[in-house]
Amino acid sequence: MMRNGLALPADMGRAGRSGPSLRQEWLIFAAAAVVLGVMFAYMVYFRHSVITDREKDRLVHAASVAGIMIGDQLDKIRLTLDSIRASLGPNLTPDDASVLFVKDRLDILGSAMTSVRTLAVLDAQGNVIASNQALLMGQSFAHREYFRLPAANPLPDTLYVSPPFETTSGVWLIAVSKAIVRADGALEGVVMASLDPRDFRLTLDAVRNSPKTWAALAHGGGTMFVWEPAGRDLRGMNLAQPGTFFEQHLNGGRPASFYQGTVRANGERSMIALKTVQPKGLHMNTSLVIGVGSSLESFYTDWTAYAVGHLAVYVLVISFGGVALHLMQRARRASSLEAEWAEAQLLELNAELATFFEITPNLLGIVDMGGGCRKLNPAWEREMGYAVDEFRETSFFDFFHPDDMDGLNAAIEELRRVGKAQSLVARFRNRDGQYRHLEWSLAARHETLFVAALDVTDRVAEETKLQMMAYHDRLTGLPNRVLFFDRLRQVLAVARRGGKKAAVMFIDLDGFKDVNDTRGHDAGDKVLQSVADRLVRLVRKADTVARLGGDEFVVLLHEVGSADDAANVARKVLESVGAEIPLGHTGAARVGASIGISIWPDNGASVDDVLMAADMAMYQSKQKGKNRFTMALEGCLGHDGVCFGDAYQVGIDVIDAQHLELADTVSKLCKALREGQERPAVLGLFEELRSCTERHFATEHGLMVRHGFPGRADHDERHRSLLRELRDMGPDLSKEGALFLTDKLRHWLLEHILEQDKALGAYLKGLGDTGPASG
Repeated sequence: MMRNGLALPADMGRAGRSGPSLRQEWLIFAAAAVVLGVMFAYMVYFRHSVITDREKDRLVHAASVAGIMIGDQLDKIRLTLDSIRASLGPNLTPDDASVLFVKDRLDILGSAMTSVRTLAVLDAQGNVIASNQALLMGQSFAHREYFRLPAANPLPDTLYVSPPFETTSGVWLIAVSKAIVRADGALEGVVMASLDPRDFRLTLDAVRNSPKTWAALAHGGGTMFVWEPAGRDLRGMNLAQPGTFFEQHLNGGRPASFYQGTVRANGERSMIALKTVQPKGLHMNTSLVIGVGSSLESFYTDWTAYAVGHLAVYVLVISFGGVALHLMQRARRASSLEAEWAEAQLLELNAELATFFEITPNLLGIVDMGGGCRKLNPAWEREMGYAVDEFRETSFFDFFHPDDMDGLNAAIEELRRVGKAQSLVARFRNRDGQYRHLEWSLAARHETLFVAALDVTDRVAEETKLQMMAYHDRLTGLPNRVLFFDRLRQVLAVARRGGKKAAVMFIDLDGFKDVNDTRGHDAGDKVLQSVADRLVRLVRKADTVARLGGDEFVVLLHEVGSADDAANVARKVLESVGAEIPLGHTGAARVGASIGISIWPDNGASVDDVLMAADMAMYQSKQKGKNRFTMALEGCLGHDGVCFGDAYQVGIDVIDAQHLELADTVSKLCKALREGQERPAVLGLFEELRSCTERHFATEHGLMVRHGFPGRADHDERHRSLLRELRDMGPDLSKEGALFLTDKLRHWLLEHILEQDKALGAYLKGLGDTGPASG
């Protein structure tokens, strides 16, 4: 090499250049490759974790929901068995009066309870002495587990659950039974119910959200009972085998478990959530176990493609970079004249490694702490619709939803304070103006913020949907009772602080039952949806319209000036609800509304008082002829339950006396609930109401038979329906439910008097017989 006329050694010329050695270049390349690989692996792992956690949460939630539903079913059956057992006398003989009475009840209960196939009472030897299945009378079932279990250890509070068994007709059943115990502790008999698997299939099918999801119910001893979807006949399979998830779950002693692996029942690799069903209040001798699972192949398909794509990109980039570096170094070693060319190749290599930033599908960016955008990858344009240059003239933080800025600022402040990466979910506005939920990962170096984001809008929407289902009525979308109570307390608290008034308006539709019975449930649903929509349009955004169930609605008016303001709203409600409701090709329908209005604090200082006043006023509207409104001052105030007036006298002494007894029992029950009395006392009153009801219906049945009442069949069918409705009110026996249980019981009792007992009374008076039924 010649420089200023002097020849310099070639290696001296190379030594004069600054830069890394060949080995250092490979170390740098290896480090870059490791960093790139870690980033790729993190993204693939993160996507896998998101998919796995989401599916796990869904399965665990589904198993929990199914457990609650099946627990409720068992509780209702337990109450039925307790009721049958309480009706029996001390001696179980086929001709005993209490056994004869129970025989009639079993027919009614058997037809009312779709989940029960057979109800029976067995004596101490296992012989059937009462049943809703006539073919079973006199037969011995002492060999069945549902008799052997209580016979071996007769405990009156225990609900004995037999293993699934196959009947002679090829049907698989589970039976539950309770012991009838003498005073000396000996077995007097057994009352049992065999459970039809169809209702359990409906419950399990309801929690499946895809064809790849399955659900199963097994006995605590390991015997399979129900598998959904149907197609695999796994009934009777023994799951209590060493190493099975079922065995691990029971041995673990946990109420809920989650596993991943091969399921013995279907041989598939699956995720499975197991839930033990054994509510404490039922005193079950053994548990039931629910399993909800999903095949791993069904939800890892997209992730596999995602991982393979990233691996291919990584291999391509590393291979290209390694080849380029190798060629560059070989060329540089071959001739110092090609040194500049080799340096250019190194720069190109670094550029190729940096392409990861450009080609990754995740949203990546470099932002300064003030919101200035330095660099964004092209995924922002693909996913959010922005060209990269659109962030140059404005702060990056301006695109966040205003309500999420506090969370973002807190995360940045924590990042500055502790230096550890922060994560949060915040909404970001896309190109069309809509906000997307993004899951952000934030890291910082000095005053530079490195961000990575993943679109989780669909996941947030699913979570919001589950929250919506918990607090809103599914048919109309209106707030349900739980949400209404919360808003009522908030409104009254605000009104109390500001010295304002608030109004509660109870609305019960008139004529809805006729539409539902004559036009079908689809027409009834359309009417309820139309009424809900009209009510929402009538009130202000600050007001609340809720559906309490059936054809009952309630409107909460925030900050009313006086009772006249509420009355004006009620007039608009009557006009709007009374307008014709189109039903599509089936024509149209009309309904009316009976409205009761109470004003806080004029009609009561507490939530209970205001609600009760509105409810009583609504029923006064019913009594006055319907399709009108009544202010609480005109209602029947100061009454804990049923306001029983002269309008409900049928003119038959025995019937009217029993009606008054029922009304008094209802009032006692509602008062006990409102005062928060102990549950045994409440259950005692509920049992008293059930007994009074059955005795009253038996009296009316005797009168109708004796005098040939032409409407007896319909009247008896209505009695059976009312008994089912009374049974369904059992889960609402809580202080919170008392506010609406009163209204339920009014409909249950008073409307039946007006609609059917009045006609029976008129018929009997026409015959000149007002005495009690004989026999």
